[in-house]
Amino acid sequence: MRLIHRRTKSAHPSDVLDRTAILLAEFRTASTQQQIVAHTMDLLLELVPADAALLLGYPAEKKKVEILHAHGIWSSFSGDFIERDGIPEGADPVLRTERTPLRETLERAAGTSMCLWNTPLRSRDRILGSLWLGRTFDKMKDFSVEERRVASLIADIAAGGLLQSGLDDRVEKQQSQILAMRSVDRAITSSLDLNVILNVFLDQVTTQLNADATSVLLMDPQNLDFTMVADRGFHTHNRPQSRLRMDHSLASQASLERKMVSLEGAKPEDLSLGNQPLMREEQFTAYYATPLIAHGQVKGVLEVFLRSAGTPDSDWADLLETLALQGAIAIDNSESFLQLQRTRSELALVCDSTIEGWSRAVDLRAREAEGHSQRVFELSVRTAEKMGILPDQILSVRRGALLHDIGKLGIPDRILWKAGALSDEEWQLMRQHPKLAEQLLAPIEFLRLAMDIPKFHHERWDGGGYPYGLSGKDIPLSARIFSVVDVWDSMQARRPFREPWSAPETVDYLIRSSGRQFDPDVVDSFMQILQDSDA
Repeated sequence: MRLIHRRTKSAHPSDVLDRTAILLAEFRTASTQQQIVAHTMDLLLELVPADAALLLGYPAEKKKVEILHAHGIWSSFSGDFIERDGIPEGADPVLRTERTPLRETLERAAGTSMCLWNTPLRSRDRILGSLWLGRTFDKMKDFSVEERRVASLIADIAAGGLLQSGLDDRVEKQQSQILAMRSVDRAITSSLDLNVILNVFLDQVTTQLNADATSVLLMDPQNLDFTMVADRGFHTHNRPQSRLRMDHSLASQASLERKMVSLEGAKPEDLSLGNQPLMREEQFTAYYATPLIAHGQVKGVLEVFLRSAGTPDSDWADLLETLALQGAIAIDNSESFLQLQRTRSELALVCDSTIEGWSRAVDLRAREAEGHSQRVFELSVRTAEKMGILPDQILSVRRGALLHDIGKLGIPDRILWKAGALSDEEWQLMRQHPKLAEQLLAPIEFLRLAMDIPKFHHERWDGGGYPYGLSGKDIPLSARIFSVVDVWDSMQARRPFREPWSAPETVDYLIRSSGRQFDPDVVDSFMQILQDSDA
């Protein structure tokens, strides 16, 4: 403990002005509250001798006072908090001689009676704290008027510095919070994987709230339970990691009452925490649960655990609520996406079942060999995959192959079922079935991409096909593929006017027709598939 060297006379006014000017200059370069406090106390104790000094800060909305600086025979108080009740905040500077709990505390620390004096740290109509000086009666007289004036001047300067420091800290804290919000927003917008999003979310919650542990519980109202889907900071593994019953827990209370609930105690063994095994095992002193609400529905609960003492202020609580809203939006977005995927999958199954039904109906009406549409669909998909058609386009190939002859629904039965050769007029009608397919499928939005095969599968590589006379690569690749597969299957089927061809005969025909009727690359790829099938 270092005692201050006492002056025999008051500091000269010019010396005070010079030293306060230096103090103001030091404030401009100070980056932290601790630096401002240190500069203030160094100057104060140089100009106003004292056996002890305290600089107290009054945190917003807290019941305790923070000791920012303790000097001399009060140095044992450094870093502590003391009760705020009974400490004057807004009074004029007063020489304290009456008996008070604070005086008894300070004199007990000094071990002797003291002359006490204090002045508030006032800036912009706000009381940020107070400055206390003490002298023992046996060594020094009371503080003089001049000494009190100098100390008040320094206190006013310090108040301005502390206010600016507080504002700077608040701005920095708000910037950090904004960056945290953006980080969570980016996670929400860049991914719909709930695990990925919640990992980013809890990282930011833990950091921004200075939490020791956090977790997210998803609610299942049908089974009346919670599922823990993400957590941070727990030391033990005694907490169930799967499902937690919705009983009389604080998480249940938060979800039912739709507001934040808390459990606080100065120490883990406090009675208020006694019926919370997790709190004891993890040495938590505070617990906060806030509901995750999106579109009026409770999606789950965000839990925050603290091991350190101290009651968070309203800014902390507001930030918790804001982060909880982001978490709720993330969960809701993910759930909506999964529901959309399920709905689309169910719709796709219904649509594909309907298409397969249409395909069988066309085969029956056109008297195609049994399973013709199914076989050509399978071979077309295999050939398309071998030729590098992208996976997201294979579905169109599949549907187009199944619907390749749907236009024949518009052809009269007398033509479809004719046993002999068709007349020229009948052929003209038959060759309209690709255009009829287009008329049938065009109004159906999800089948428009599947129209290439029904519309163009009778076109020829050399331009001699129908109904449009396209040639070469002007014919869509899916239609070029299907035309080979269709001929392969159709020529090996029995017809009223001819016997079925053998597989070697059909292969020979495809090879001879390569470059005339068929795309040579498609024929080559299809031959490889046939060889692989025989191997």
